[in-house]
Amino acid sequence: MNPPERGSMKRRVIVALIGVAGIAAMMALVARRSRLMYVIGTAADLFYASLTPHSNPQTASGHPMQYVISAPEREPRAVVIAIDGSDRDFYGFHAAFLRARRDLPFVLVTPFVLANGGHPSRSSYPYSDAVFEAAEADPLQFDTAGVIAIIADIRTRFNATLPVYLTGFSAGAHLAWSFVLTHPDRLAGAAMASANFAGRGIAEPSPRVTEGVPVRGFVGRADSRFDVLSDQWRVARSLAVKRGHSDLDRVVVAGAGHSPFAREVLSCFAGLARIDHSRP
Repeated sequence: MNPPERGSMKRRVIVALIGVAGIAAMMALVARRSRLMYVIGTAADLFYASLTPHSNPQTASGHPMQYVISAPEREPRAVVIAIDGSDRDFYGFHAAFLRARRDLPFVLVTPFVLANGGHPSRSSYPYSDAVFEAAEADPLQFDTAGVIAIIADIRTRFNATLPVYLTGFSAGAHLAWSFVLTHPDRLAGAAMASANFAGRGIAEPSPRVTEGVPVRGFVGRADSRFDVLSDQWRVARSLAVKRGHSDLDRVVVAGAGHSPFAREVLSCFAGLARIDHSRP
């Protein structure tokens, strides 16, 4: 190779390296911006939750489960049942979804569940001692029967044909996945947010469903448990496919950490229900 050719090759390598460095810098900037926007959004949700008055919980008919409910200003088009994780900040969790709902015609429901990870603290619940002790003996059974009773109540109160969507955040997905895999006939769709899965309440062999429901997963790329949650999603998805579900998809949210993804979840349900959610 002649000296001029070597010089030309060297310049091309330098230009290529500069280009790669520039692209890497831009990607880092975008990632930092995404992370910043996520943190700001989360802080706004927490601030809104702190200012939102607590609604008095209602009790399901024929079952002691209690829940917080918020009806939309216009005629409801769907029901969204949101299952909190192990933090058990039920009122704050409900307020975050209430803020994210904006003008979507969703009835929002947050039940006081016990199967959402760890050992539930008595102080987190409005139940009597007798109800709490009975529920703690078999939390998943209590929660499942309670959600079924809530669905019946909501349809009696509003409309028997309202589609029901279920979302589970973190350990709240134990119940959400169990419901999808054992009672899909009661749902129009489900969304898992930063979701755990350990096969709780899932009996083997797996009976197939007659008709599956759409299931969406949301996870933050900055979640410290991203790899673990990804493995659990793959296991849950595989089991759901074996049971006859075919419409399963997962979204990785850039910059986000461990989040219930209230906006993303409600936007997803609006799409499934064919509701125009283009307005701010």
